[in-house]
Amino acid sequence: MIAAPAMAGGTNASAAQPDPGLIAKGAKLWADNCGRCHNLRPASNFSDDGWEVVVSHMRVRANLPGEDAKAIKAFLKNSN
Repeated sequence: MIAAPAMAGGTNASAAQPDPGLIAKGAKLWADNCGRCHNLRPASNFSDDGWEVVVSHMRVRANLPGEDAKAIKAFLKNSN
């Protein structure tokens, strides 16, 4: 029973501190890829869950690699 709280604490700590490199990559991908076809919306236009849906949908529509989608989501959630 001691392992579960320790694991939960580790998960929360990593979620609270996103990778700055991943966020920077996401910002560039967001501007380069999403800006081609869309007016770039502020991150605050959608909740984190909303961006999950949007990016997952566009990953399929725009043939976006999984790592790129992950970086874009990290950027949007950090900016939200």
